[in-house]
Amino acid sequence: MQDDKWSGDQIFTGDGKRYGVAYIMTNSKVKYKRRHSIAFVFLIILLGSCIVYGLGSLAYNFVVVAGLFGGTDNLTLKSATYYAVSVGEFTSLDVASNEATQIKQQKGAGYIYNNGEVFVILLQIYSSEADATSVIAKLANTGVTGHIVPLQINKKSYGSSLSEEDSEVISNMLVIFDSLYERLYELSVAFDTQEKTQPAVQTEIITISEQFNICYTRFLETFSHNTESDIMSLRLRLETVREELTLITDPLVMEETFGSHIKHAICSVVISRKTC
Repeated sequence: MQDDKWSGDQIFTGDGKRYGVAYIMTNSKVKYKRRHSIAFVFLIILLGSCIVYGLGSLAYNFVVVAGLFGGTDNLTLKSATYYAVSVGEFTSLDVASNEATQIKQQKGAGYIYNNGEVFVILLQIYSSEADATSVIAKLANTGVTGHIVPLQINKKSYGSSLSEEDSEVISNMLVIFDSLYERLYELSVAFDTQEKTQPAVQTEIITISEQFNICYTRFLETFSHNTESDIMSLRLRLETVREELTLITDPLVMEETFGSHIKHAICSVVISRKTC
């Protein structure tokens, strides 16, 4: 009988059939032999780790934005806790960058998070500790030690001294900023599990990006000369996120790297919110 082997993003099994990685993660009847390639381990775990997350809410389609303009109810970045999965901490940025590059090649985020002491390489960030724990367990079963890095985002309020008009601008911006993780994460799962193609996912991200840019442009126009530290910090973080969204909506992004780009953007959104 033909031995199992791995090629690209597919497993060739002894029954002569080939199965995508995402299919294997969701169908326990498909068996494959354990490999010692850490790159293969990352690919399996990252593409199939969070299928417990429902895709039904994809119909959301950001329609909430249509009702945002003119409102001033939300002047706060919400508190939240996320759970990053990491497999390495380095004191050298060069070493961390080399490791991150390898992870990106296997469709992981490869995000370098500076926690103030070391450079931590993130594979992905989850809103559920159970999801992160599941990934850690899968890593352990393959001989790879992973770690959960809790990321606490504290509630942060703006607008105590703003006019009603300025409050409206920042309210619109904050609502979109708060919602980015969920939207991008859903699309990342849809792409990794082949629920949606790259063009379909990019089309949805373009919509998100357009709404973000509308609010961001108004934010810049309103607060470009504001030197308050909170506003300046928010502006810098929003610019980082804008750059990430621009990258993943680029039509020249190859399918092989698209999944990694989305995950990197997800990490950027969470870290940007944390450091505001």
